[in-house]
Amino acid sequence: TANRWIPKVLMLPEEQKKQELINYIEKWHNHGILQVAMAPSTPFACTPDYLDWVKKVAEEYGMQIYVHVSETSWEVQQSLQESGTTPLAYLDSLNFLSRPIAAVHCVHLTEAETALAKEKGVTVIYNPKSNAKLGSGIAPIVKYLEKGIPVTLATDGAASNDLLDMFEEIRFGAMLQKAGCENPSVITAPDMLKLATESGAKMLGIDGGVLEEGKLADLIIVNPEMVHMQPIHNVVQQLVYCGKASDVETVIIDGKVVLENKQFATVDEEKILKRAIELGLEKYAESRKHAMAADF
Repeated sequence: TANRWIPKVLMLPEEQKKQELINYIEKWHNHGILQVAMAPSTPFACTPDYLDWVKKVAEEYGMQIYVHVSETSWEVQQSLQESGTTPLAYLDSLNFLSRPIAAVHCVHLTEAETALAKEKGVTVIYNPKSNAKLGSGIAPIVKYLEKGIPVTLATDGAASNDLLDMFEEIRFGAMLQKAGCENPSVITAPDMLKLATESGAKMLGIDGGVLEEGKLADLIIVNPEMVHMQPIHNVVQQLVYCGKASDVETVIIDGKVVLENKQFATVDEEKILKRAIELGLEKYAESRKHAMAADF
């Protein structure tokens, strides 16, 4: 959500926007296993008052907060020019870090901000393919881990990643760190698998992420007999460097099978895909219409 830097034709009146967000939260947050999080887009896309409202709503409803921070060097310069300080420090000046947040990207944190992230319990969300596609840079994940800052792995969004394949994210994320540090041993296969599983579950407040008695039964079953997985000498190494999303045969969420033998057990995939394509074409046509008439 945001209330700045958006074309007027795409903006709702602020009070209407806020009410719609509250309605959505009350309908879906903690509805079964579903959770909703507040996600102000970036510091520069939200006014201070709006960020304060976001934080208060998150506190009232017991929600997590995700915000894109220092994704690009431009963002840092913009923050310095407008507020006199860098993005994470700016959020801290607004008391936005009074409760732990998840900071997406963190490609360009200063040393002072890195220390601030550690102090305030910020979790860094690493999006290697998005950062590479947009030319944003390489987030210094190895440094964050060495300093004890929690890090997890994600894809960002379809607009900046396209494939949204977590197996690719794990593999590329490891290789990007090795290339950036010019050292093949800076991060290991177990490190990367942990970022994608246990660390992600912890960030989301899910009692899972590991195969352990008492934890939520959220797991996947992978076919290890694919040609590209052979020969298997180390299971974790093979998963990280050879695994593909297409190797996943079964998905179990909270003990319930939702994908079996690569077929969804709970939804009509063909019907949903057809409707998604229709909606995509409709939204594309609508966006082109708005683009031609937009008053920025």
